[in-house]
Amino acid sequence: MRNLFLRRALSTLFALALFGWCARYLATGFDWPAVLSALQGAEVGWLALAGLSLLFYFGVRAARWMVMIRTVRPDIRFAGLYVITAASIALSNMTPGQAGEALKVEWLHRRGLVGRITGYGSFAIERVVDLMVVVAMGLVALLLEGPGPGQGRRLPLLLLGLLVALGLGSVLLWRVRFGGRWGARLDQARSAVPDFATLVQVVGLSALGWSAVALGWWLTLRTVGVVLSASQTLMLLSVTTVGVLLSFVPAGLGVAEVLGAALLERMGVPAVPAQVGVVALRGFGLLSILLGGVHIPLARVALGPASRAAPAPTPVELPCPTP
Repeated sequence: MRNLFLRRALSTLFALALFGWCARYLATGFDWPAVLSALQGAEVGWLALAGLSLLFYFGVRAARWMVMIRTVRPDIRFAGLYVITAASIALSNMTPGQAGEALKVEWLHRRGLVGRITGYGSFAIERVVDLMVVVAMGLVALLLEGPGPGQGRRLPLLLLGLLVALGLGSVLLWRVRFGGRWGARLDQARSAVPDFATLVQVVGLSALGWSAVALGWWLTLRTVGVVLSASQTLMLLSVTTVGVLLSFVPAGLGVAEVLGAALLERMGVPAVPAQVGVVALRGFGLLSILLGGVHIPLARVALGPASRAAPAPTPVELPCPTP
């Protein structure tokens, strides 16, 4: 318990220190009069198209979760999963490490639709696959664009090593069987991906979902006149997303802006347009919160009232033996 408290305290201090430094940089390093002036001339039509890409992203994420949950709950409906997926994504954009998305598991559990172990197991698998897909996108983009001056092959090899490590670790965790009570719990947690075919579907839908986000970013940057290639957009998305996840700062406030502006400048975008671009991307994040938040009141209607009783295990659920 003491070690857990210490880790939380250190991560909180790190997040506060990083946020303070980024906030100071934003206040002193950004040309805010020029940024605000440029934002007034934004073409909002592109942002409307970006909103459509977000709705498509919600649908893909719901479809991915349905592929996993249906392995233990075949009667689950897409409409209910879509509503709570959209709502949980809105909440995740306001929490450190986007952890708020885990609330979708609680919504299902309270209505007796899925057990906590299986639900959080599927959520953990989703996050690992997301990280692998985002890193892979960054690697592909870097290989297409070519390394920058002085980078050589180090950064591609670093990303490739991270991707291989994540892949091997996931395969070992998925395939290795353990005995006893904790082995049974682990089997139940990974029961959402029981075979290779399901894993392929999960990875494919993850790639499709993140591609929709990349399209939304590209369209959002077009609203302020920043035009990137597909590979540049993927690199921006990859680096910024990983940086935000590792920062522990809620919504990556300040962190995303500093990282994004620095990367855009390295891509050849002048300083002020780069700053305008990352501020516009923050608007894309707010649009995600708004569109997802609309679904929050609909979650209870879509899933029905919460059940007071504990959810009954389905025949597919793996029971945990008593000690």
